[in-house]
Amino acid sequence: MIEAPTWNSKKDEGIYKAAGAMHLRKYGEFFENLVEKSWKGDSTLEYIIEGPLRLVYKSTEDIGILSLVEMENKVLSKLLAAIAGTCREIRLLKVEAASFYAKLFAHGERCMDDDLIGVTKLLSDLLDLSVFTNRMSAVVHLTTQQLSSLSGAVHEIYLPVLLEGFIDLFVILVTLDEIVDAQPVVLDQWKKYRIHVRSMMHNPSQFNVTKTKLETFDHLLKDLQEKLLRKNMFLKAIEHVMDVNKGSVMSEQIISYLKNMITDVESKSNDCAALNKNWIRANVGVAVVIKLFGACDKKLIKRVLEANKKFYAVTLVGNVMWVPSKFLSNVVPKETGNAISSQIGEKILQARTLRLSVTVNNLIQRGTTWCVEMQSILTRTNLQVSDIGQKRTLLTDLLALLSQMRETVAFVTNLHALLSKPMSRGTVQLICRLVELQKSLQTTFYALGPVVVQSQAQVLQYLAYYVLVMLETARKALVQRDKSYSRDRLDALSLIGLSMRLISGPASADRRLIVRCALACATQLTDTFREEDVVKLRFLLDSYDAVAELYELVDEHSDYSLLLHHQNMLPAYLSSVVDSNTGVYHITHLFAAFNSAMSEQEFAELKVKRIAELRESLVKSVLKPACHEIETSLRLHVHAHLKLDSTNPFNIGAKDGSRVVRVPSLPLAENMVCTKRFVEHYLDDMFYNLTTVALHDWGTYYSSLDTSPLSVYVMHPFWNKIVQYCPKWVAPNVLTFSGFLFTVLNFMLFAIYDYYFYASSDDKPEYPPISRWVFAMAAFNIFMAYTLDGIDGKQARRTQTSGPLGELFDHGLDSWTAMLITVCMYSVFGRTDHSVSPLRMYFILWNVFINFYLSHWEKYNTGVLFLPWGYDASMLATVIVFTLTSIGGHEAWKFELPGGISAGMMFEMLFYVSALVSNLPVVIWNIYKYIPSRGENVVGIVTQKSGDIYKVDIGASEQATLSYLAFEGATKKNRPDIQIGDLVYAKLLIASKDMEPELVCVDSHGKENELGMLSSDGMMFTCSLSLIRKLLNPECPLFKLLGRNQAYELAAGMNGRIWIKARSVQETIAVANAILAAEYTVPSEMQKLCARIEKILFLVA
Repeated sequence: MIEAPTWNSKKDEGIYKAAGAMHLRKYGEFFENLVEKSWKGDSTLEYIIEGPLRLVYKSTEDIGILSLVEMENKVLSKLLAAIAGTCREIRLLKVEAASFYAKLFAHGERCMDDDLIGVTKLLSDLLDLSVFTNRMSAVVHLTTQQLSSLSGAVHEIYLPVLLEGFIDLFVILVTLDEIVDAQPVVLDQWKKYRIHVRSMMHNPSQFNVTKTKLETFDHLLKDLQEKLLRKNMFLKAIEHVMDVNKGSVMSEQIISYLKNMITDVESKSNDCAALNKNWIRANVGVAVVIKLFGACDKKLIKRVLEANKKFYAVTLVGNVMWVPSKFLSNVVPKETGNAISSQIGEKILQARTLRLSVTVNNLIQRGTTWCVEMQSILTRTNLQVSDIGQKRTLLTDLLALLSQMRETVAFVTNLHALLSKPMSRGTVQLICRLVELQKSLQTTFYALGPVVVQSQAQVLQYLAYYVLVMLETARKALVQRDKSYSRDRLDALSLIGLSMRLISGPASADRRLIVRCALACATQLTDTFREEDVVKLRFLLDSYDAVAELYELVDEHSDYSLLLHHQNMLPAYLSSVVDSNTGVYHITHLFAAFNSAMSEQEFAELKVKRIAELRESLVKSVLKPACHEIETSLRLHVHAHLKLDSTNPFNIGAKDGSRVVRVPSLPLAENMVCTKRFVEHYLDDMFYNLTTVALHDWGTYYSSLDTSPLSVYVMHPFWNKIVQYCPKWVAPNVLTFSGFLFTVLNFMLFAIYDYYFYASSDDKPEYPPISRWVFAMAAFNIFMAYTLDGIDGKQARRTQTSGPLGELFDHGLDSWTAMLITVCMYSVFGRTDHSVSPLRMYFILWNVFINFYLSHWEKYNTGVLFLPWGYDASMLATVIVFTLTSIGGHEAWKFELPGGISAGMMFEMLFYVSALVSNLPVVIWNIYKYIPSRGENVVGIVTQKSGDIYKVDIGASEQATLSYLAFEGATKKNRPDIQIGDLVYAKLLIASKDMEPELVCVDSHGKENELGMLSSDGMMFTCSLSLIRKLLNPECPLFKLLGRNQAYELAAGMNGRIWIKARSVQETIAVANAILAAEYTVPSEMQKLCARIEKILFLVA
């Protein structure tokens, strides 16, 4: 008999308590210090994102099973070692089976695409699954042999641990069968693949494969299909152990174990989470007993069938809902009868759904209480034994909470799918709120990592102490009760001593397993424990196992794969959250749960697909509605001076969009979705270049576009930083004028030192060269002028002082600057050698002026000032030229290129080439190309119909989209009759450089208001954009004059298209010609023009 060295039987209970307190202090001091150093409760992301490290409690040791079970009785030692080894293998098989569950689910989803791209991966995984099932069969055979040996020995040994593992092996096989049955697309794709392989046999040489190899490969595919995809893995495992010699005692032991399982199910009928595993084992066990022994206890079968009728179905894994009665009727129909009707399931589902609200509120209350009590532990400094008991209760309560939440979510969602019953909006909300609560508890558990680990170590010591006290008491009673030295007594004492030695060490899985087996053997050898002691000891060991496997159980119960299996829940829930007009902070936990589910996803392409779907749902259901709400609030705010009362129709039903802005960043895969930044970008795009004044009249008086890469990627970021240092009290026009003064200063310097432009000419020695500091000063002045010209507009928008006067002042000074800088550049080269003549310099100045004029002519026609690329390049080139000249002098430019081209001529050609290549073509293109702007009315041509969207050509660089619901009174049943080629008069709802334009044919009140389809009887023609702006000017009298004596309909689009319909074709053509002729006609001449047209058409006398 081996006795645990730490716990001597001669010590009294006071010594036990002292030893226990010593262990608590020993392990507790380390964790208390760790808590003080690592735990800080001021992180704003503690309940959203975990850190890079997670502190967990995990017991590991390098001691083998043979060393752990060492005792005086070598037979018992070997017996315990064999049983422990088998149970360890079963435990590893359970872990490995979970990976195959995930792979089969992933293949089922990927096979829905109906292609053979992933069939090679499917083949590889099925080969691995075949190897796994072979291992399962071997372990099932071994376990059956061990149970047969234990039941046929001299002393019958009943080991519930081994029986539990034996039944769990069959549960794994049943689960695999049910997953395969729930994924029929996998079998369909496998059959298609076999057809492809067999088709290759007709001409194997074409594929450079021998026929023998193809036949062998086809046999392999057939074997895999018959073995894995026919829902017969469970039955094959039964057949595999039929040759094992099994006695009636073994049958009685299994039935006794199953009776205990069904008793637990009946006693915990209100706790659905706790009974599921035992209920599954009871049903699978009954089928195993009937198949192996030909019969089973009828009372047990009756009790199992009653439980099946009461609970109907259970979730095995993921979205696989298992109906035990259906399973039994298929496997052992003679003994169990027919399956239970689905109407029973509908009644159970209805009852659970009605109670769902109460259940969720109860779980929320319990979860909140758990968080508060767990947090209160942080403030306690003096550790008491009662505190450890409370910690044990809290840790086990967490497992119970998570388990019940998982069971509720899985049962309600999966049973709805099994019975083909759609979930109501309220049910979806409750289920998703439960998922959020589940994830928040898990995250809180991880966030409190140091405290949990400390509590876990303390509770394990606490439970081990009480187990050891009970074992020591039992050993004393056994010694005092039986003074003889019988073999059973000595073996029982050895087993108790072994248990005490093992429970004194780390709480590893092997130790806990051997302790249970040893105590089961000791109980059967002698009357070691009383009935109430057995119940108490079992409770303590169950608690000990639960606390030791705390992190594994938390991860097991925190299964969020249903978010992937039931894809429609998330979009529906997000929509309901926004519609409820309540806080949306809690959806961060939902996204964290989605990320946890995605981390278990097997295939990268499925991950990308699911993430894209959720991102699209988030934008569509949450972010876009919030943006529209905030936009509406801003638009109403600018009309606050009107003092609109609460009856304002825009205020009715308005929601608080800021609740979405206040949501912290949402974790989505490896990215963070910042709702605040999304709304900011939307508003920046929506109200781009609008000032406080412009918001009132919804018009813009200035619009510019700078696409130069040098400007966009270099200068604008630089100017954005510089303008931050400029005080807001500095007027933008002061910056503009200061920049102009720097160019004037340059001109004055060169006028003083090089009045006749001879200072850089070597053949005029009477004119001294310009000092190099002048060129350095010129480079500095040009850079300052360029910088101030770049930040004046930013300062205007920053101080909300933009206006037409500032634009006129800025561009007016720019016209002078263009001449002054060019003239200063002439002093670098001189007017004689290696340069150009004054006449050619005169032409260069005209070239600069013409380019300046072209840019503003472009703005006159398009309404947008397109800043030429040459502007930024020429300004920086000027700074570089002056800087190089200040370093090397004007002599640095006295060289000639091949062909006799001097430096001055080279710069002259650059001016002309820049004008002809980068400026003039772009100006012409922009004048004739329409640039969409939000709020403008346009005439478009329908070019394509794609689903519910029409593609419309509006003359821009890309086509616009028009939804069939964007018409007055349009619904899914009442769609407008639009054909390709039809004309529509629509308003631009979205016009952004980053998004395709979107059109609507209704105003803000949902009315057409002259928008909609245009009749095919009319005529459409195009004109310049400047003419459109001229015609739509309220001061233009043309339309009124034309309408005096003739009736016509007209739709003028800002995209340069006009649709017109008069009483006759002649009148239509005449009105169109009048409109086109008005482009270069002043208002005073328009009356004469209209009179001539009327006279031609004989409309007036």
